[in-house]
Amino acid sequence: MSKIKNRFRAFYAGMVLLGAVQYTTAQAVGTPYIISTQDIPFSFLSGGTGIESPAVVEQTADGGYITMAGTNSSATGDVTMTSRGQTDMWVVKYDQYGKIEWQRLYGGANFEYSGDLKQTTDGGYIMVAQTNSSGTGDVMTAPANHGGNGDVWVVKLSATGAITWQKILGGTGSEQVKAVLQTDDGGYLIGASTNSSATGEVTSTRSNSGDYDFWVVKLTSTGTLTWQQTYDNPGPKDASVGSDYLYDIAPASDGTGYILTGYGSSYYQTTNAGSSFDYFVVKINLTGTAQWSKLYGSPGSESSYSVTPTSDGGCVVVGYSAGSAAGDVTGTNHGGNDMWILRLNPSGDIVWQKLYGGSGDERAYSVITAADGGYMIAGNSTSSASGDVTAINHGGNDVCVFKLTSAGVIQRQALYGGTSADGNVSSTVINIRPIAIRQTADGGYVVVSTSGSNNSGDVTDANNGAGGVTNFDQWIFKMDTTGNIVWVPHTGQKN
Repeated sequence: MSKIKNRFRAFYAGMVLLGAVQYTTAQAVGTPYIISTQDIPFSFLSGGTGIESPAVVEQTADGGYITMAGTNSSATGDVTMTSRGQTDMWVVKYDQYGKIEWQRLYGGANFEYSGDLKQTTDGGYIMVAQTNSSGTGDVMTAPANHGGNGDVWVVKLSATGAITWQKILGGTGSEQVKAVLQTDDGGYLIGASTNSSATGEVTSTRSNSGDYDFWVVKLTSTGTLTWQQTYDNPGPKDASVGSDYLYDIAPASDGTGYILTGYGSSYYQTTNAGSSFDYFVVKINLTGTAQWSKLYGSPGSESSYSVTPTSDGGCVVVGYSAGSAAGDVTGTNHGGNDMWILRLNPSGDIVWQKLYGGSGDERAYSVITAADGGYMIAGNSTSSASGDVTAINHGGNDVCVFKLTSAGVIQRQALYGGTSADGNVSSTVINIRPIAIRQTADGGYVVVSTSGSNNSGDVTDANNGAGGVTNFDQWIFKMDTTGNIVWVPHTGQKN
């Protein structure tokens, strides 16, 4: 009998050891041994009873993730703080398994709209947003020479989200900010659009009072303005219509400057500037001087939202096009809007361009260079098993992800979503880029998006609000290198 007991004990110990080895292979080096009781998909909704419209996701140095969204929720669901005003910025720090570590609202008595956020070399964060507040809540009093319909709000945060310093930039018109990055000297480069004219920090003039131009601001590490410059599209354009809206900035890989992308109105490929936008891309040097400035488009309408640098000093820009086999668009439209991907050389000439989509509508909102030299593109889609969209749509609108080779050839494509609207643009909490994708240290990818779905499809959480086509939560999910949503230990992430 004792021999049987000893054999059973040895077998049991071996099975425990095997389980520990199998489990600990998924743990970060140095983390304590934890017995996993349940694995769940890394697919989490976060939000309150109002609307969350995310704009940003980044992996942090500790292996976790940080997101930023606009919200009008107040002390409900995952939003634990009371709203400062009509809409606020909501920053959420997740651990490596998707559990919220801390979250905080930032704003004043009026509106704050989504901009951008990056981790800084000191372990903190730099956040930019559009603000209509002044001297209320977290927002400092705007300078007297401002007073328009929105300013650029620059906020330096500590590693735990405390405000270290802040600045308000702009003029008497309106500023819309979309991008920020830390520069090699420890300062910051901010990408915005402005219709202010020779007021406040905007020193140049606008040809028409209602027109926006690209506006780039360089700050020191403590927020002192080093230089600022506006950029106007080269046209031709109608004298009464000529707005340009900047959406993203990337450092050129050759270290010579930065690439700006967005869209502008012109007569470039059409006879009516007021009815059409084109991609507008600018290469600037390290002190803001434009090296080249170009439009790309068709007689239809094009808008660009994201840029990633290429190893030769060029870039890939993405957005959407309604054109078909006309102008710079050489592909045939599949239906509605298609994702339009341009590969540009260091001089801004087109190396290749691709038009990808299905019978519905597709827009590309985010592009990154993958570890293998190809590209990951995330946007939204209403198509289902048509054209280049080979997957079946889960609901009215899904998150659409394409993996391309370095030559722009599709390697794989997938749709992610639930039975309602995912990846939609919010008209209440303004953000025109509702989807972002980033590569993670393990070679996978993390995506943030709006979601109106509830416990369906890939959306395996309960929505904190009403859901549907307008009341969104923030949805964060993580994929492996093949596009499958990964599973992680359940450490209390679920609502």
